[in-house]
Amino acid sequence: MNNNFYYEDGQGKILEEQGNDAVDWEEEVDPYNLGTLLTLSQCRAFQSRFPTDDIEELDLQIKELSKELSQGETSGKKYNVYSDNQKSVFYYFNKIKLWKAAPSGRKANIEPRTAQIWA
Repeated sequence: MNNNFYYEDGQGKILEEQGNDAVDWEEEVDPYNLGTLLTLSQCRAFQSRFPTDDIEELDLQIKELSKELSQGETSGKKYNVYSDNQKSVFYYFNKIKLWKAAPSGRKANIEPRTAQIWA
């Protein structure tokens, strides 16, 4: 790993320690962005391992559970204690359905800020 320190010379130029111009340095960048491509390929490979019937059944169970949670009353406590059902609904929408933290938290009847911290 190479650390470069830059300074301004007083005339508006930015130089590094050796006096070379800052524009001359090269950054190591992957022009093909293979990290994202590999992640998507791995995701596609793992999706074929799960039968679609199980996913549809899981969708129905989570929807029923989220309906029950939305009908429940929220406590007036200052600090909420969240049930395992709320945590599992939040995890399902956040990690499996790839929703953002706040909407996943609202679906599970969890405070949005708490959901963002969990995510």
